[in-house]
Amino acid sequence: MNNDLNNGITLTIDVKKNRIRIYKSTIHALGDPGAVELLINPCELKAAIRAVHNEVNNYHAHKIRQNRLTSDASYEIYSKSFILEVCSLVSNIDFNASYRMKGAVLSQPNCAVFDLKTLHRIED
Repeated sequence: MNNDLNNGITLTIDVKKNRIRIYKSTIHALGDPGAVELLINPCELKAAIRAVHNEVNNYHAHKIRQNRLTSDASYEIYSKSFILEVCSLVSNIDFNASYRMKGAVLSQPNCAVFDLKTLHRIED
């Protein structure tokens, strides 16, 4: 990852609620896209959030509503399929817990990549 724009990027998933929490700093680092795609690479155990600046009509794309970026420090997306795919790749997931993983924003292909090997449980 020699073209990192930003280190220390994190992604939080709440397995019980099928919620993905993307920090606003990550969305801004991606150029404030109109939508994002949630992607998984099962071979490399990586998850990614790719910026989409044009309308995309597929189930991986989630529109970013600008009015929801004004409060809190994060943006929430709900995706049961994304959470289930992460759970299928990582052992010992507690389905009643939240987890965080580390990543970095890459300038090309304009995405934030997260290493599933860094997934750790957030203590209540």
